[in-house]
Amino acid sequence: MKKKKIFIVYFSPAGSTRHVAEVIEKQFLALGAEVSSFDLAECSSDVATTISLQMEASEGKSCLFVGSPVYVSHAVPLVMEFIAGLKENTGAFAVPFVTW
Repeated sequence: MKKKKIFIVYFSPAGSTRHVAEVIEKQFLALGAEVSSFDLAECSSDVATTISLQMEASEGKSCLFVGSPVYVSHAVPLVMEFIAGLKENTGAFAVPFVTW
């Protein structure tokens, strides 16, 4: 049986969103899932393409968590650019999370 693959992508200039991402990662690791975590401040611009391809390859056994701080009622531009770069219809689930 193929393991669940969890992708956590976030941007966290103040550290709050990073903390939430780390809690999510810890919980899924405890459940035996394979987890990959990406801080957008440290990633190359093609990370969305890379993750999209990996989600497609997981054949519906993956979930993407995307985290952002909220400024003026919006996710930060770096996170929005990441989302815009994702391929459509990879068969994966997605869960947004935000911090104020």
